[in-house]
Amino acid sequence: MFEEEFIASKLRKFSLVDICLVSLVYFLVGLLVSTNYYPLLHISWIFYLVLICITSIPIILHLFTVYGLLLDRIHHYVKTNNPAYQTLLFLTMFFLGCIVVTFITSLCLIPSYIYIILIIILAIKPMRSNLFW
Repeated sequence: MFEEEFIASKLRKFSLVDICLVSLVYFLVGLLVSTNYYPLLHISWIFYLVLICITSIPIILHLFTVYGLLLDRIHHYVKTNNPAYQTLLFLTMFFLGCIVVTFITSLCLIPSYIYIILIIILAIKPMRSNLFW
């Protein structure tokens, strides 16, 4: 478990802005993958919604185990960030990107290099804070 503890200590250096930017990067990765891999468009949005619920429940439960205002809860989440929560955040945002593409199929017309450029721009600040995410 030494590797997980090491990565968890590095992930706890994130700020709230970093977590938001990382979430946007994960969302854009979901958009990129689902627009380039067409069989994902044929899956029902209800399936993606079920997957979002499954992957986001542990994060929501972790947020609501702390007393206080929402900002205090988010601050506690950032201070207790670990690889498991980061993976769940990735899956939640990835499936959210897939569900958006199933509703707005015109996103498939956007060239993939636009998504890649946005991912790179949004990933600059979190990577300056921490290279281990």
